Amino acid sequence: MKKITILICLLVSAFMVHAQESRWHLQISPELALPTGDFGKVVNTGLGANVKGMYLLKTRDYLTLTAGYQYFKVKTLVGGVSSGYHIVPLLFGYRKTYKKLFFESQVGLGFYTLKAKSTVGTATDSNTGFTWSQSFGHDFGSLELQLRYQQGNFNKDHVGMVGVGLNYHFDF
Repeated sequence: MKKITILICLLVSAFMVHAQESRWHLQISPELALPTGDFGKVVNTGLGANVKGMYLLKTRDYLTLTAGYQYFKVKTLVGGVSSGYHIVPLLFGYRKTYKKLFFESQVGLGFYTLKAKSTVGTATDSNTGFTWSQSFGHDFGSLELQLRYQQGNFNKDHVGMVGVGLNYHFDF
């Protein structure tokens, strides 16, 4: 019985050491998205979510990969037409943490889709473009508060937004 207890203690200790040294982290982030510039003139405040994988390079430095989704309802249209703007960013980045503050820069692609629906039918317009994001925030342990700016560029158009997110962070 004593040997089993010692073995269990060793296994639990080994697992705890491994968990503390985990290089892989995951974040799930609901987000309030505030459109900026000309984009803000045609759409309302949006909602979104992001999933981010983080790989620890060295103490406090991470490589990140983020996939997200943001939805914006287009402001009032005439004739019973309803429309929504969908953004799916796929971004690669670098994150630096200083004590409890973090800063992150990301670049990648964004997939932009405008969908309109009326009594006559539906229409869709899709574009893909270079997308970048800059963010900073505060780490509260497994939760983070983040403020970020994201902009996509395609066909001489700029789609910008300020995102306010609450990130849930865990190791694996």
